[in-house]
Amino acid sequence: MTSEYTLVRKPSLKKDLKLLTRQHVDTSEIEAAIESLRFNRYPDGWGKITNLPKGVERLRLPVGDHRIVYEVRDKEEVVIVYGVPRRNEITYKPKSLGL
Repeated sequence: MTSEYTLVRKPSLKKDLKLLTRQHVDTSEIEAAIESLRFNRYPDGWGKITNLPKGVERLRLPVGDHRIVYEVRDKEEVVIVYGVPRRNEITYKPKSLGL
């Protein structure tokens, strides 16, 4: 049985979701994917973000035109969600990754 992890939403995530709502983007699919990370930290389609500073690990999960950027801390049983940048060339800029 998979244990439930605590989900931590960074302020940058709240800001991204608010912006998407203002742009009339339906965020229900994104919200559902974020909530599912409590139980399944590595769902189909996830991947590691490469070329980060040593010791920094971020994961990505594509959802439509956006990617959920998150981190899993197994020792603390925590999933930290940093944001949902649009899938484009600036997706992996430090600000989008919570750095």
